[in-house]
Amino acid sequence: MKAHWYRRKSIVVLMHAAVWLLFFLLPVLLRPPANRRFIARGPRPAEVDSFFRAGRPGPPPDGFAHGDSGRRADGGFGHGPADSAGTGRVGASGGFGDGGPGGPGDTPALRFDGRGVVLRNGAVRTDVFGWFNFFTDLWLVLVFYFNTQVLIPAFFKPRRYLYFAISHVLLFAGLLIFNRILFVLFIGPAMGGWPGPLQFTLFPYLLVAASGVIYRLVRGKLEEERGRQERENESLKTELALLRMQVSPHFMFNVLNNMVALARKRSQQLEPSLIKLSSLMRYMLYEADGKVPLDKEIEYLENYIDLQRQRFAGSMAVTVDAGPRDMGLDIEPMLLIPFVENAFKHGRDGLGDGSIRIAWKAVNGILAFSVQNTFGEQEDKTPGIGLTNVRRRLDLLYKDRYTLDIRKEGEWFFVFLQIKL
Repeated sequence: MKAHWYRRKSIVVLMHAAVWLLFFLLPVLLRPPANRRFIARGPRPAEVDSFFRAGRPGPPPDGFAHGDSGRRADGGFGHGPADSAGTGRVGASGGFGDGGPGGPGDTPALRFDGRGVVLRNGAVRTDVFGWFNFFTDLWLVLVFYFNTQVLIPAFFKPRRYLYFAISHVLLFAGLLIFNRILFVLFIGPAMGGWPGPLQFTLFPYLLVAASGVIYRLVRGKLEEERGRQERENESLKTELALLRMQVSPHFMFNVLNNMVALARKRSQQLEPSLIKLSSLMRYMLYEADGKVPLDKEIEYLENYIDLQRQRFAGSMAVTVDAGPRDMGLDIEPMLLIPFVENAFKHGRDGLGDGSIRIAWKAVNGILAFSVQNTFGEQEDKTPGIGLTNVRRRLDLLYKDRYTLDIRKEGEWFFVFLQIKL
């Protein structure tokens, strides 16, 4: 079965990369405009003073050092007891300071933002989280694919869910340790401390783990459905091949009967008839494996009608109305011939005469095909398979895209077929 373009490996890789890029840019895209402006220009002294003097009880919100507000002579701000620096510090122990001095080399911080920290001199350090975020995101990507390719196939099944949960607990513990190492390497020197990686790690990890489960379940359902469709298509191909094999001998049986009749009546017409028969056989053997151009199918019908005209000579009035045809249309091979065969087989009345009218046109992608014939006493008592066969092929190939009307009115038999090609 031919793969769709979106199933190509290169397209799948690009789609995964685009989804990950969007996922990791969400914090930036969803950041309020006020925060972006704050980071771009840095804090203003009046903003910090007004924040802490607005009469809000209790400690300042997360992101600010604790203590009493104080202002430095150099324009920077700090919060803590009146010490020589006039600032509180972010402690090296990993939590925000409570007004006391931090460890050696600690850097006072006013506010933490998703892109950096605001230092006491009003500068915004956006570089301290760059490598930290990069390696954390890389770990989450590895967790996602390890989850979808290893853990879910191995453990996400009845009686093994406990192993699945334990595996994720171990992965999350590894991520916490990894984040602590990253903090020491990249963030600690800039801030002097960290409020703890758990709150910044748990939600992204749970989101990535849950996304992996959903992705794998949806992918499994899609693959199962695709496999079912492929099996159905193979079954349909096999059935169509059998139906075509039925049509070919049935048709050849009728044509050879025509050759016998011509040999008995007019042997001089036998040679051109054999040439036409050769053309018909070439079409059936070499060109009728799949859908064929509509022009080829029409040419096939015309050759068959010419053979039948020679067989019945003047005893059968055959009228063909070939209407306009759109170019580039394809059709199931040997789909129309059973209706024409049926008309010649049953078209003569009790006196041996008969009339057949055949018409077709294909406009705007819709084929309209009709056959009308007089209905006489059936001479050939052998059972036919043509109409049953063609109905089944229409259902398989043009379901909900065709209408077939077959009826008898008086001495006339009508067939009208319309297909959206």
